[in-house]
Amino acid sequence: MFLTTCERNHAMGITIDRDYILANALSFVLDYCRLWLQCLSFNQALTESLYAASPEILLINELETRWRRKMILSSSR
Repeated sequence: MFLTTCERNHAMGITIDRDYILANALSFVLDYCRLWLQCLSFNQALTESLYAASPEILLINELETRWRRKMILSSSR
């Protein structure tokens, strides 16, 4: 059992526990996904509340963004 889960690196003189690394990597991935989903839901809720409070704000920001993109594209020609 020990030989299947651990790998000995003779050049470095260290033992790598594959199960430990896998468990940590899995934990990191799950935490990252959870945080990412929380950020998405928070941003969506924030955007919806801003839009409900003042729809003009998002409209102006969208027009400004389009104008900036147009200026960037025209300056790169």
